[in-house]
Parts: sequence; structure tokens; C-alpha cells
Amino acid sequence: MSRQNTKSLAPNVAEALREVRSMLRRYIAIQSLLSIACIILFFFWAGGCLDYLPVTMGASETPRWLRVGLLSSMVVGTGYVLFVWAAPRLMARIHDRSIALMLEKKHPHLENHLLTAVELTEEPEGSDFALVSNPEAYAKMLERVHAGLDDRTQRLDTASLFDWRPIWAGMLSVFLSLAITGFACLAMPDWMLHWSKRLFALSETPWPRRAELRIDGVQIQLPTFTGQLTADRRLLGFRNGVVRVAGGSTAQLQVAAEAETKVVPEICTVFYRQTDGTRGRANMRRLGRPEEGWQTFVLDGPPLDGISQTTDLRVIGLDASLTGMQLEVTPSPLVKSTKLELVYPEYLLSNLTRAASETVEFRNGLLIPEGTHVYLVGETGSILSSVDYVIQSSEQQAAELKIDQVPPSGEELSQFRIDLGPLRESKIVELRLIDQYGLSSEQVTRYLLSVQPDEIPLVESKLAGIGNAITTKALLPIRGSVQDDHGLKTVQVDMQASDESKFIVEVAPPEDMELSTDVDLQMLAEEQGFALKEGETLGLQVSASDFFDLDKDVHLGQGQTKQLNIVSDDELLVLLDRKELELRQRIEQIMLELEQLKSSLQQLSTKSNAARMSGRAAVGTVSWAAAQDTDDEEERRARMLVLRSQQAVLQGDKSQQELSGVAANVENLRQQLANNRIDSYDRQQRLREKVYSPLQDLLASEYERLASDLAALQKAAIAGRSTNEALAAESSAAEVLAKLAQIKENMLDIESFNEIIDLVRSLLEDQEKLLNETEEEQRKRILQFLQ
Repeated sequence: MSRQNTKSLAPNVAEALREVRSMLRRYIAIQSLLSIACIILFFFWAGGCLDYLPVTMGASETPRWLRVGLLSSMVVGTGYVLFVWAAPRLMARIHDRSIALMLEKKHPHLENHLLTAVELTEEPEGSDFALVSNPEAYAKMLERVHAGLDDRTQRLDTASLFDWRPIWAGMLSVFLSLAITGFACLAMPDWMLHWSKRLFALSETPWPRRAELRIDGVQIQLPTFTGQLTADRRLLGFRNGVVRVAGGSTAQLQVAAEAETKVVPEICTVFYRQTDGTRGRANMRRLGRPEEGWQTFVLDGPPLDGISQTTDLRVIGLDASLTGMQLEVTPSPLVKSTKLELVYPEYLLSNLTRAASETVEFRNGLLIPEGTHVYLVGETGSILSSVDYVIQSSEQQAAELKIDQVPPSGEELSQFRIDLGPLRESKIVELRLIDQYGLSSEQVTRYLLSVQPDEIPLVESKLAGIGNAITTKALLPIRGSVQDDHGLKTVQVDMQASDESKFIVEVAPPEDMELSTDVDLQMLAEEQGFALKEGETLGLQVSASDFFDLDKDVHLGQGQTKQLNIVSDDELLVLLDRKELELRQRIEQIMLELEQLKSSLQQLSTKSNAARMSGRAAVGTVSWAAAQDTDDEEERRARMLVLRSQQAVLQGDKSQQELSGVAANVENLRQQLANNRIDSYDRQQRLREKVYSPLQDLLASEYERLASDLAALQKAAIAGRSTNEALAAESSAAEVLAKLAQIKENMLDIESFNEIIDLVRSLLEDQEKLLNETEEEQRKRILQFLQ
């Protein structure tokens, strides 16, 4: 086999490949130039905006190093496009086979003829495929392929291989940027020249300004009183860039913009920095129209509202700025101490419990007695020129604000004294201090002077050992409390019978507020002639008065009125016996409940023992399933035992409380017998020794054991064992029942009560007969008078 070189491509095919190769290099060159143009224009305009736009807002020009950075970025970007991105692509070798593949992919009608022709024509270097075994056949095949490409290559569109949209977009962007640049050169030649010098020549010439500002000063607003409609202001000028203001005051910064030859800013902005590092900004508002060629701007909000620390200020309007201004805080007048000089009224001195006058430190919540003459005395750390004050009611402020003024006092003029007069209601006093420089305090000082009205005496009284029915010779024990905030003047017992006869018993005012006095109706009847009759009604009330004398009305406190029915001894005995019978019935009911408790305890002990025995018998005699059912049954029984034990404890507590109430009522029956002076020593002795005392002993001994046993039963039921505890509780309940049965036997029963009813009936019949005889006698007297 001999070696034969391949022939050259057909002229039309070779021309198509060269055209594609040339177009590809032009595409890369155009893309590189457009990128370079975009980089230069971008950095030029972006840098111009970065350098100029802050100036339009009042900022200083950008530093030199920033413009050096912009220029360096522009050079680096251009070099990168030329030497890194464009040059390697333009110098790269493009093979015919690669171009043929592009054309075959874009034009399917070539049917791989172009790629075949290129591969047959090219001599693969360093490959054994360069040797052709049949050169004549190879040449004929090559001619046939070239002949088939003649018609197909005539229809090739080499430009369609490239996406020209990025090129057109880049050209449009560059064209628009150049157009804008050209328009800017025509419209703003000074700006373009100035920026070109600052960028390319690194010039330090500042930008020209369109506006001009001046500083007028700071207006200080004096704090307003409550209800004051307008506030006074004072303009303070800057000296060497500094103005002193009172700490906590409200300031208003005032600047002016030149309005004749310069542009007036729409908005002036204040940038501030405080000593603690706090920074911020605030917009000033335009005030009115220009005057004398200057437009005024003011700032009356934060940070000038309530200044508390030194503040550096900078004002910017358009491209003009004012710097180097400082508000230095000066201590404002401040009240160091406040005292109240109190001169007390006469009614507070009647009981000699306090001095006629005193001086106290003012504090919130201090209560001033009603009618006290008050002087407000204060001391400050500054030299004062005056003190403005307003006095208002704490409940309703005055419609018209009246501002009074007092001069300073003291050797150093740092004190003040305000006469507030006698106070009958709470007042609010507001102060505004003015120092020697005319600076006001940070805010109006507010004092609430709370007046404590003199209270009406509080009377709480009750009758001890007396019911609603009494006899004519009864002793009325009055117990309770009588108290007043500033001492009692009189305490008395007012009594009025149904026939409108009245009587007053004077009582010495108690020192410890505990009221304890006895009113003897029998003694009053013998000594004072205040006699009561059976069938009348007696009204009783305790009243007390104090020393208050500021008004004509006397402060009189009254207790609850008690209405008492006057009955005979026999009627009272019937009423008391009826109540004793009711107490016996209550004891019987308690015993019935305790019997039920005892039965329940007996059942608890029986069930607990049976459950334990059945549980033992079931062991080893049932299957696993039956054992499971047995466990569930045991758990249910355990829960029932706990529930029953809890119910037993509750029932025991209830019965104990009821027995305590019965004992108290029994003692009350005995006291009523004694206080009504009924000759029934045996009855009183029976109630005390056979009913009341046994009940007290029962509650202190047997019932305490029962309560303890019930508590132990409950704990044992929870623990799953309750047999012994239930038996112990059952035994204690039996002892209580036995003791109650003895006590019940010592009380009246129903048979004796029937005798009482018969006695009452006979009394009522005798009373009715006496009334009829009295009416008949009165009729006779009237007839004799008419004759």
C-alpha cells in the first residue's frame, strides 16, 4: 500500500469556510470594542454621580483616593477585556472541521457532504489513516462529494450561524450612552469639564454651590402649665458656634436661606450627634415667606425637644451646609427640697394629740387634714428671678388659667414660699422656676396636695346575750366598736319607745375604740322615769360625734338600729323554751346523722375484712383470667373504701360545726335569762352545767378523738388497709352518741313544751279579758263626760 496526499477542497467550499472564519473574528472584535466602551462610559458616569450627587445634598466632595480607585478600575476593566478575553479568542486556530460541523448543524440540507469533504481533504497528521490503499478510488469518491456540494453550497447563509442580538443591544447601549454624553457636553459643558478634571486629572477643585444658609439662633420654649394655650419663647444666639440652653427645655433651631441670588432649598435637614454617640437627622420646616431676602426654616422637634446633653448640629439645604454648631446644656433650675408648713384648725387640737403647727417634708401620698392652712416652701440650687405658680382643683381644673408669681426669698435668692390658704379639698400646685439668666426649669413641677376629709365616726354595735324580746327590767349589754380619725367628742345610746318617748344614755368615749356598756332599763325606770310597758316596742341605736367644727353640720355617726319587743317574764320564758326545743331537735338530727355515720363505719370495717379474706381465698384456686377479674374487683372495692372514708370525714366535720353552733345558742339562752333578770336559777344552772358544759367537753374530748380516727381511716383507706381504723372510728362515734343522748335528756322534750303552750294560752285569755274590761271602763267614762 502506497502513501498518497489528499486533494484540496473545491473553491466554493473553501470560500464558505473562509467567510465563516472571518465573520467569527469580526464578531469577537466588535464584542470586545463594545465591552470596552461600556466599561469606560459606566465608570465615567457612575463616578460622576458618586462624586456630585452627595454634594447636591449638602455633603462634602469625595476624597482623592476614591477617584483614584475609579480611574484604576476603568483601566483594569479595559485591560481585562483586551488581553484576557479578546486576544486569546482572536489568536486561536479555527479548524475547517469545526466550521463544517457548525454549518452541518445549522443547514441540514448538506446531509453531511460538507463534513465528509473536509475530512477527506484534510490529511490527519501523525495518523496511519494518511495512507490510502486505492488512490484512484479515493480521488473519484472525493470528486463525487465535491460535485454534490456545488448546489448545496450555493444556498449557505453563513451569517445565520451567529446570534447578533447581543451585538445590536451593545451597539444600542453604547450609542445611547454616547448620545447622552454628547448631550451633556452641550447642555452642561461646565459640569462635564469639571468632572473630567476631577476624574482624569485628579483635580481638587470643589463643586460650585447653588444655595446659601445662615444661622439665626435657638428659640427656647418655656414649659406650659396645665390648661395654658400658648407658650412663651426666647431666641438665643450662637456665640463662637455655641449656645447654652437649660437641660430638659424645648428648643427651636432657626436658620435662614438666601432668597435673592441663590436657590431656596425646599427642605433643610439637621444632622445631630450627642455626647453619648447618638446620631440622627430631622427635617426643618419652612416658616412663612421670605423677609428681607431671607427665607426662615425652623426645627422644633427631636432632638431639640427636651435637651438633656450637649449636641453637635449640622444643617444641610440643597448643596449648602452649616457646620460647627453646638448646643451646650446648662443645669436648669431644679427644686432640691420641698416642705409644707401646716397650721392645723381648732377641731384637730381639741383632743390635744398634736401641735398647733408643724413643718413636714413633702412626699407623694401625704394626706393633709381638712381645713389645714398650708404654706409650700421650696429650695433650689440656682439663683432665681421669679417663681410662677398655678393652683387648680384636683378634680376639675379651672376654666380660666390664673398664673401667679412670687419673688425669691433667702439670702442667696434660692428659696420661695407660697401661701396656699386653708385647704378644704385636694389641690394641684404647678411651679415654673425662672433663673437669673431667664432659663426655665426643664418642666413644670407638679405637686398634688391630697386633703383628707374629716370622717364621720364609724359605729358598729350589737346586743350580747339579748334577743328580739326583752322584759321591762332587762339589762342590755351593748358591745362593738366606735372609731374616728381625729378623736371622739360624744358617744350615746338613743332609745325610743313606741309611744314616742325618748331617752339618751351618755357613754364615755372609749380610748381603745372598743365599745362595752350596759343599759339597765330597771334603773332608768327608777331614776330617770323612762318606764316601758309590756307590748311596746323599743328602738335602740348607738351614735357618736367628733370635734369637727368647720361646717354647721355635725359629724354624727350612727350604728344599726335594733328593734326590741317588750314582753312579760312568762312570755319570754315561752319563747326561750321554744328555742330550746328547737335546739333539742337539732341535736336529735345530729344524732341521726352520726348514727348513719356509725353504720357506714361498721360497713366499712365489715367489707374491708371480707374483701381481705376473699382475696386470700382466691389465691391458687382460679385461672389467670379469673385472677385478672378478681384484681379489677379489688381495685373497685379499694376506690369505694376511699370514697366512703372521705364522706365520713366530711360528715364528721359538718356535725362538729353544728354542735358548736348548738352550744353557742344554749349559752345565749342562758345569758338572755340572766340579762332579762328572770328568777330561773335552776333553769340557768341546768343549761350551763347539764347542756352547755357537757357539749363543750364533748367537742374537746370525744369528738376530737372521733375526728382523729376519721382522718386516720381516710389515710388507711388510701393505703389499702382500713379495718382497724374503721373499728376505732366506729367506737369513737358510739361514745359521741352516748354523750349526746345524755345531753339531750337534760333538755326540754315535747311533753313539757305542751305544758308551755297551755300556759301561753291561759296568759293570752287573761290578757284579752283585761283588754275588754279596759275598753268597757273607757266607754263608761266617755258617756259620763258627755252627760
